[in-house]
Amino acid sequence: KLSCRLVPGQDPDRIADLLTAHLEKVKPVGVKLAGKMLAKAEPVLLPAEGAAVDAALEAMRAAYGQEPVKIREGATIPVVHTLAESLKAPVLLVALGRVSDRIHGPDEHFWLEDLRRGSEFSARLLAELAKTLK
Repeated sequence: KLSCRLVPGQDPDRIADLLTAHLEKVKPVGVKLAGKMLAKAEPVLLPAEGAAVDAALEAMRAAYGQEPVKIREGATIPVVHTLAESLKAPVLLVALGRVSDRIHGPDEHFWLEDLRRGSEFSARLLAELAKTLK
């Protein structure tokens, strides 16, 4: 199973074709290559600045009692591009778990403390966003 993280400007179908062509070129003699695309999503790069981001950072400070760290990260969530393009409004993706949660793994888990703080963050985020509407 292969997963490719694309950046804006890349076409998922073109990348799949290029990857297939490359694998065909480098596969060992006698090996047959077969596969199918299970899912695809248009790439999107979300803004790291703005009122929504500022609201999220303030909510994180209050909920976690620490200065948040902004980290760009790759993910495949097809609806994010759709929301960003159709709503023309900020889309926030905020990680509430830990690297050790092993997301999507057979031993995936989520700490109850992270659920509690994530719930507090969510409530504070809504309050912070409401301030921007005044």
